[in-house]
Parts: sequence; structure tokens; C-alpha cells
Amino acid sequence: MLPRLHSLTLLRLFAASWVVVFHFHHKFPPAPGGVWERFCGNGHFAMPLFFVLSGLVLAYCYPRIPDASAIQRFYWARFARVFPAYAVMHLLALLLMVELWHSDPVRWIYSNVLSALGLQAWFHYTFPIGLNGATWSVSVEAFFYLLFPALLPVCQYFEQRWGPLRPLVLCILFSTFIGFSDIAFETGYDSGYYILPILRLPDFILGVFLGVQLRRESKLGPRAWLGLITALVLFSVVTTLPNSWLGSTQMNFRARGLVSLAVCGLLFFCARVEQYHRPAWQSLPLRILIYLGEASYALFLVHVLLVRIMEFPVFRPTVMVLKVKGLHSEAWIVFCTISLVAAIALHELVEKPARRWLKRRHTRSAPASPALPPVEAFTVRS
Repeated sequence: MLPRLHSLTLLRLFAASWVVVFHFHHKFPPAPGGVWERFCGNGHFAMPLFFVLSGLVLAYCYPRIPDASAIQRFYWARFARVFPAYAVMHLLALLLMVELWHSDPVRWIYSNVLSALGLQAWFHYTFPIGLNGATWSVSVEAFFYLLFPALLPVCQYFEQRWGPLRPLVLCILFSTFIGFSDIAFETGYDSGYYILPILRLPDFILGVFLGVQLRRESKLGPRAWLGLITALVLFSVVTTLPNSWLGSTQMNFRARGLVSLAVCGLLFFCARVEQYHRPAWQSLPLRILIYLGEASYALFLVHVLLVRIMEFPVFRPTVMVLKVKGLHSEAWIVFCTISLVAAIALHELVEKPARRWLKRRHTRSAPASPALPPVEAFTVRS
């Protein structure tokens, strides 16, 4: 069994927390002009981090998927990991927002049927009107999972033929090209451009190349530490740039090449250092953070629904009072606390038991065959 890379779990927690503050800062913005305000406003850069990490983890945990039965078990493992908590939150959103049915029943049915099927990212009209809008990234991940058994041998072939650097450079260049391609459209930025799975695919392929490389033995010299420091500096600089430097809208890919480069270095060198040095993770604060990292998918699912609930008429007066009195810090503390408690409940009461039950059910019904490596501890989501 492969050792767990807890550094990747911590980075997953960081990315999920970044998405949380990105969505909440629209309700209670921090002081303008500061580093924290720019960091919150650039939370869309968490998406490349999620998608690269997803490809890396899958390629690291699944070195090969040799036959049809292995592909079937891979898909079932992904379904058991993702769908139960996703379905529960979608049903909860339907119950809480049933009044939207009366305002526009046709669009309501359309958007939620697509969301239930995991297809909402392909039809961008579901993005602004969907009940739990941030789940577009789950739809993107489903597309990646579908392609992964075919992508893995292709990436392994090019990695062996060209080495690790050339495929990464080509993917980053292609990703950068996509990032700048919006200048060709006079209509400007569109949400469908932001969520379309095929345009997010280069990030996932980058992760697959990194995961393939992580399985190969190599020396850990000063270059690894230098690469990690460089990636941290680059990531810190790009993610705290003023939004006005990155284009006319917040959500854009103008700096995508730099972000992809920084994310690749950050993930790869963190994992490589942990592979060789095996840091101790036994201290209580680190164990708590690792647990929260394992529950970060649940955190991602619950927080946007909480943001939507804040728009309910019954809560609007409270939100307005907090804004008028300038109690932004108190609002942040309450929102983050409720999000964490709800995420832990979803993780413990739905996500973990449903995954165990589905895996046992599939194991009893499937014919005996060599087991695939476990991947639950590394699964990532945005």
C-alpha cells in the first residue's frame, strides 16, 4: 500500500478554505486594498489547484487500470466517494429553495435535472440558477474521472518518451493559450467559459503527469527545496495581485499559465519532500487539520448552500444589521464555524458510512480479482 501524502490533504484543505472565503467575501468584504482582500477576491485560482491535485492523486494511487473489471471498480469507487454527500446536499437544497419552483418552474426543473445527472457544467445556464451553484466543479471532476482510464496510459507513454518536463511545458502553454483566448470575444467574459470541463482539462492532465512522475524514484537534492520555495513565492505573488491587473472581471484565466506553473511546483515538491523525509504528523493540531482536509469535500458542498440561505428574506435583516454596524469579523467567525460544523456532520453521518456501504455492496457482487489501491484519503474536490 502506498503511503499517504498528508501534505496533499493539507493543501486540499487550504484550497477548500480559499473557496469558502472567496464566496463569503462577496457578502462581507474585508477592508479594500489589503493583501487579504486581494487574496479573497482571487479565490477562483483555487480551481486549478483542485484539478491538478485531482489528476496527481489519481495517477499516484492508480499506476495502471489493466482491464474492464478494474475500470468498473475505479468508476464505482469514484461514485461511492462523490455521489452520496452530493445527492444529500442537492436534495436539501431542493427542500430549502422550493419557492423557486413557482417563479420559473421550467428552468428550475431543467437546471436541477442536469445537476442531478452531474452535467451542469456543460450547460452554463444552470450555473447562475442552480440551487448549489459551486457544484459545477463536481460535474467537471466527473468528466475527468470518465477520461482517466484512457488518459493514464497516454500520459505514461509521453512521459517515458519525452521525459517529465516537456509534456508539462506543453500543457502549461496550452493552458495559458486558453487563458488568453477570451480576448478574441467581443462580448467579454462568460460564465460558461469559466466552467466548461473541456477547458479545464489541461489542469487535470498536468496533475496526471505529476502523479506518474511521483511514482518514479529520484534523488531529493537542493533543487527540490529550491523548487518548493520558488513555487511558494510565485503562487503567493500571483494570488495576491490586484484584480484590476488580471482583466476586467474577477473570474478570468489571464494568469492561468503562472498559476498552473506555481501549483505544479507546489504540489509536486511538497509530495516529493514528504516521500523522502516522512515528517511526523502526530501533533494534535496537525491531526485536526488532516481530518478537516479529509472532510474538505463536505465543506465545499455545504458552504455555498449556507451563502444562499443568507439571501432568504428571514435572514436579510440580520445580514443588513451586521453590515451597517461593521461587524464583518463576527460574521466571518459565525459563518466559518457553522460551515465547519455542518461539514463534519455531513462527512461523518453521510459521506463515510455511505462510502463504506457502497464499497461493501460492490465487493459482494463483483467477481474476485486483484484489488486496486485505495484512494479515498487522497480524493480531492473543488
